[in-house]
Amino acid sequence: FEFPKIILFLAGTGLLTVYFILKKRNLFHSIDIWDRLIIVWLVILVVNSLKAGNFNQSFWGSFTWHQGIFLQIHLFALFIFMRRLFLEDKVKNIFMKFLMVSVVIQSMLILIQSIEINLLKLAITTYNGRPVGTFGQPNSAAGFIVVGYGIALGLYSKTKKTRYIFIALACLAGIITTASLGGILAATVTTFVFLIIYLK
Repeated sequence: FEFPKIILFLAGTGLLTVYFILKKRNLFHSIDIWDRLIIVWLVILVVNSLKAGNFNQSFWGSFTWHQGIFLQIHLFALFIFMRRLFLEDKVKNIFMKFLMVSVVIQSMLILIQSIEINLLKLAITTYNGRPVGTFGQPNSAAGFIVVGYGIALGLYSKTKKTRYIFIALACLAGIITTASLGGILAATVTTFVFLIIYLK
């Protein structure tokens, strides 16, 4: 169930790397503080693995998640690529639109699952009776939606377009429905920050 996701992620990141090497080399003329922090973190991981005496397992990770240094390198590579892609306004706008659609769909799925669990009493996959969306774990689902929630509030503050308020409300409903304490806390902090900035 999980292993194919890891393989697809690694393959996708590899293809993205090839794309950047062939098409976007001009975005790598300089290395900033974030790139340096990533390199330092990877060096720390390698040194710790060598000292632990199980470098192979630390590097490749254990089945089925394979959360080793190899996966960390791909995650950091994805972070580096996405940051540089965001320097292009066209790419940034497309990503924001897809993210808004994704968090609304995820929130609607969670609300539908909650109705199926609590009202219709259907036997669907849950996490201790809590809806999980497509993540399989309510805290992960809430964490994803919180990102969209914060961006929706930020876009509303910038553009004053009402649709972003509706997106933010849909996200908030999804977060609350997951009953994720971490998600609710993050949404609360995000809301306070938004209000402080917006009401200035």
